[in-house]
Amino acid sequence: MEDNFAITKILEGDTSYFCHIIDRYTPVIFNYTRKRFNNLHDAEDAMQNIWIAIFLGLSSFRQDSKFFPWMYSIMRNECMDRSKNIARDALNSLTTIQENITNELSIIDDRQNIENNFILQHSIDIMHMCINELPNYYKNVMKLYYIDNIPADDVADKLHLTKSTTRMRLMRGRQLLQTLAKPHLSTINA
Repeated sequence: MEDNFAITKILEGDTSYFCHIIDRYTPVIFNYTRKRFNNLHDAEDAMQNIWIAIFLGLSSFRQDSKFFPWMYSIMRNECMDRSKNIARDALNSLTTIQENITNELSIIDDRQNIENNFILQHSIDIMHMCINELPNYYKNVMKLYYIDNIPADDVADKLHLTKSTTRMRLMRGRQLLQTLAKPHLSTINA
């Protein structure tokens, strides 16, 4: 069955034809999302959002076009949005960890300041160690941006990268950094 025929039937109100589209493209979408995300849960969530976006967007599909490229653009956009949300959550988690450490240090009395300064320095050392474990293409961007405090646009110029590539490497580097640092930082907070 042709995709455009099924889409015509769906738009005419026979949504049972959407099963054909789902059956045909679920493996493609799942493989794409599985490659984009580190865990099955995120891949499945992304796939569900993609199917919802496809269904809701069918009315804007031009019948003289091919379905797959249209679907692929939805799939790519949904995955990019989800990646941004994951990165934002990872950054918020790192910020929360840093805030928790800072708050704990501020309420502890002077006798414990030496110990707490050690913990803070140890946390910083862990972050530096984890940054050094990153692949070079993330490590270089992360060091310039976070350690040397160079603005992202200047990092892009310095490394001869596009601004988009620099932002993507920062986002993916933060995700990977959170994964690497979390086991070390959780032992500090325990």
